[in-house]
Amino acid sequence: NVGIGKETPTAKLYVQDTTSSIGGSIPVAYIRAAKPNKIALGAVSISVVNEVTPDYNIGLYASSRGGTNNFAGYFNGGDVYINNNLGIGRLAPTYRLDVFGNGGTDNLLKVSNDINSTYDSTFVVKSNGFVGIGISAPLHPLHVCGSDDRDNIKSEYSGSYARAAISGRASGSDGYGIIGTASTIGAKAALFNNYGYGTALEVMASSGSIAINVKSGYVIVDSTRF
Repeated sequence: NVGIGKETPTAKLYVQDTTSSIGGSIPVAYIRAAKPNKIALGAVSISVVNEVTPDYNIGLYASSRGGTNNFAGYFNGGDVYINNNLGIGRLAPTYRLDVFGNGGTDNLLKVSNDINSTYDSTFVVKSNGFVGIGISAPLHPLHVCGSDDRDNIKSEYSGSYARAAISGRASGSDGYGIIGTASTIGAKAALFNNYGYGTALEVMASSGSIAINVKSGYVIVDSTRF
């Protein structure tokens, strides 16, 4: 056995750093001539192989000496399997994926399959908690932008109880449970189509409440305008 920095080596080649901190010298470095100082094995720490309860099997450490954008780990090829909770910005994650943005302005999550990384196939969670589907900069708590030939949101309910597929509730002094806006000619703010045998639209109001309130415009039933 050969020991470098180790008087009693227990392996064929045992290299021990003489510093006590992770940010000290690099005990072993492998340098490629084409890209000098790009690979340093000192950034990898491996626990004792036969240890019953090792703290870490393989730990990757990135110091701040080379700037603020350091990688703690990089995987290029092959699947990565994690059999425990994963924390991003969270030291002790309590979920399978626990993302914490330090309470700042950093956005939390983005998943995109769009080559331009703008709208198509995009799912984001902003720093303010707004969720965007099909849009990278949501302006509402849930902002969905669909394609031309697909519905934005589809909800189905097949139970036998008095429940709604979509339920909206307004508790303010001048709020709306569900609001729709038709911004172009021919567009419909709210359209209920009945393709089966059920009721297309049923309006119920408690005693003293207003079932339907038309503030302006016409009401048309079977081409008859009121």
